[in-house]
Amino acid sequence: MSRWPATSSWSSCARTIRGRTTATCPPDEVAAAGLVVREPGSGTRQTADLALAPYGAGHRFEVGSNAALAASVAAGLGPGVVSRLAVQLALRSGRLSEARTPGLRLARVLRAVWSASAPLPRSAEDFLGIVTHAG
Repeated sequence: MSRWPATSSWSSCARTIRGRTTATCPPDEVAAAGLVVREPGSGTRQTADLALAPYGAGHRFEVGSNAALAASVAAGLGPGVVSRLAVQLALRSGRLSEARTPGLRLARVLRAVWSASAPLPRSAEDFLGIVTHAG
């Protein structure tokens, strides 16, 4: 999902339902927007770049954290692509709004890491077995 400041003029596809602003925007409009994005190499940035590549790209404003991205979007620097979890409070408070982007797959690969010098606890092995076979 794309995020933008609740007062943004970019939110032309927004509509208000029961006091909450929601929107549906085509992927090409999201790609063409001057997006606020994470730094190169971040998982969020890689996910957004891959998903938006077929639609071209507008200019990008890079930031180094989810907090900086949310603050930049809220300040009106442009819409951004970020995990809903990372901005859940801003969404609930109305500081940010979100847009659904049908046809845009924003799936992400997560990595598990652990110390090479210590054995993995049995509970962690069980957890990894579950999530790696969840498909």
